[in-house]
Amino acid sequence: MKQFVLTLLSAAFVAGSAVAQVATTPKALSGLKSTLPATRMSQRAGMATPLAKIGMANATGRMHVMADDETVTRNPKELSYQVTGNEINSYMGIGSTGLSLSDLKNVANITGIGYAAAFPAIVTDRFAGNKVGLINFVAWMGKYTDAKVFVGTMANDQGDINVLWSAPVTVKTPTPVKQNGKTVYQPQATSVVCDYVIPDTLKSELFIGWVAGGTAYDSNDPFVSQNGKPLGMIYYPDFTNTGYGAFMMGSTGNDDVFAVTMTNGGNYYYNAPIWVQTTGKGGLKTNDAAILAIDDARNFAGKNGEATVQLMSLGTDSISSIEYTVENGGATKTYTKNFAGEYGLQYMTATQLALPMDMPATAGRSEAKFTITKVNGVADDYTAKTENEGPLPVIALPAETYKRIPVVEELTSTACGWCPYGIAEFNRLADSIDAKKIVKVAIHGPYNGDADPLTCSDYSAFFSNFSTSLPTVLLNRQIRLHPAEGLLQACRYMNSLPCEASLSVKGNNGLAGPNISTTVKFNIDVPANQYALAYVLTEDGVSGVNQVNNFAAVKYMYTYQGQTGYKSYIEAWKKDPYLWALASATFNPKTATSKFDMNHVARAFTEAGTNEAGILPALKAGEEWTNSYNLKWPKNLTPAVNKSNCSVAVYLVDASTGKIVTGCQTKLGETNTVDETMTGINDVTVANNAADAQISTVDGAFVVKAHNATARVFDAQGRLVSSATVDGEVSLPTFGTGLFIIRVDQAGRSTTQKALF
Repeated sequence: MKQFVLTLLSAAFVAGSAVAQVATTPKALSGLKSTLPATRMSQRAGMATPLAKIGMANATGRMHVMADDETVTRNPKELSYQVTGNEINSYMGIGSTGLSLSDLKNVANITGIGYAAAFPAIVTDRFAGNKVGLINFVAWMGKYTDAKVFVGTMANDQGDINVLWSAPVTVKTPTPVKQNGKTVYQPQATSVVCDYVIPDTLKSELFIGWVAGGTAYDSNDPFVSQNGKPLGMIYYPDFTNTGYGAFMMGSTGNDDVFAVTMTNGGNYYYNAPIWVQTTGKGGLKTNDAAILAIDDARNFAGKNGEATVQLMSLGTDSISSIEYTVENGGATKTYTKNFAGEYGLQYMTATQLALPMDMPATAGRSEAKFTITKVNGVADDYTAKTENEGPLPVIALPAETYKRIPVVEELTSTACGWCPYGIAEFNRLADSIDAKKIVKVAIHGPYNGDADPLTCSDYSAFFSNFSTSLPTVLLNRQIRLHPAEGLLQACRYMNSLPCEASLSVKGNNGLAGPNISTTVKFNIDVPANQYALAYVLTEDGVSGVNQVNNFAAVKYMYTYQGQTGYKSYIEAWKKDPYLWALASATFNPKTATSKFDMNHVARAFTEAGTNEAGILPALKAGEEWTNSYNLKWPKNLTPAVNKSNCSVAVYLVDASTGKIVTGCQTKLGETNTVDETMTGINDVTVANNAADAQISTVDGAFVVKAHNATARVFDAQGRLVSSATVDGEVSLPTFGTGLFIIRVDQAGRSTTQKALF
């Protein structure tokens, strides 16, 4: 049976490393009285303790990042993140994980901790055949017993590590020293010789780090006296945002090792100070770009298109430019991309690029070959595993085509205190977008070990794979965002994109379950087995459900416990009726919950490709194809399914990318057809006459000249970046590099423009 799963860039957008996470209490909510269970308010804590407060020796100076300083060169045999081993000794910080030993022991039975860095297989490929050699690391204060250094891989999605090599170690910790009359803490490096040979067959990341069987506080640790015994760690900022650099490891005192959580901060991940000096013939090359994923190119035939590509810099020189080719239908065209910024794309930094390309002149679907041929003006130095090339699906659409329907899959839990954000944003969508032009599905599951009575067992595997943080929204399985991160704007952006298919769905109420009749029509010829249908049963008005509600908890603490530190939260929420409704909900302080009526709750689900009848045959443009599928009524649910409140949704999924191309949702007993059309004139436009807004670009910003207008800047994933009211001239920043879209609305006219920064 053909499996249609999240692949390529779609998976890269929404996937995250699956690790076991323990409940933590963020500092902002640590003032809860005993009547409110602290673990109910859990979320990942940041690390923001000022260095000056702790007193850290050698904690100043700037971090070199490859080409950042021409006097600093990376040893091509060294396996580490942005900085080299020598630099790690002089650039480190100390921050709180927000966890305490008692939390770890009581909540998760963790007796010892450590840290590890995880190196993706695409990185270790370069070092295949080398001995790991020398493992170096730096630890914060603590009393560590039965410690070991290890090399391993992730064994399962619970975070367990399959240890491939280990050796006992005595962990060195910072030494108090006097500096200008004050006590500061001098870090010490621990080094262990390792003879493990990196194989050429790794399929997953390689974890390298240390862990103790038992851990106790050091009485000299300033966190013990200043911050109520939270655990500290030594780190440096990992601006690559890869998220592999700092895993907190746990042990229960036996020979086990498991990942507790990735450690991240506001805008970047933290990296554990671990570096490896390998020996052997392998190592980094000078100019090396590796493709992580290639998305499809989808636009009107004959227009300028874009190939969305994720790539990583893996050379000892930062990438200032790439040359790439697109080979399609026997013709090959060459393009060049120059990277903005003084230092270009630095080592182990991954980025997503919208790379310009020409769409075929004739409408249709084809598969092109995308290849990075040159890096920094010379041939890519590493092509052993053809990581510089890959297939590129190309969908060239006719001048009159369909609009994409936004499909919102929200991952949520009744045990998650901030998950009511999803309730608010779904209500906002309901008031802003015609229900017939959007698909909304709330997928419930467990959180921090607490069960959710609305869990849909059919969706469990999907939930497990993509619920690394809650709440999370997957928009057409292409964009991942928090519900509060401009979901409405992202849905409108999705609806503005061209699409190759329309759907018509009718749901009939049957005894065994709803029968779903779906008609699909394409505006281009499509091959067999390229598309498949997924089916969902959703229910509205699921009443009286207990939902952990941090919004109401904050209002309760502010109103009844006099915790004035929450005033800014209250003032902000009052300005938003959707969020204020959450804060104003009836609240039970003993359980930290409110009762809500839940809508769009997923009750039954069949993934695309798991039903042979839902896999589409080859179809001609304009040809209609109809499919009938029976879902089963779920049994033994509390509360039971109210059939009169049910709807059915159908997703059209592309096998090449795993993306949901479009979708359709309708109430049982009704039919919904989504076939809204658009024309090529709706493609990205610039000002056509004097009445339109005038848009130009400068470094890092759009400049808009208009009167009585509203301007909004979105990134490539449809998230709102900046906005302003314009009456004259305004500069709107992008806050980053890549593809950005600006839309200016004035006097009933809209002007849009894309730009690469």
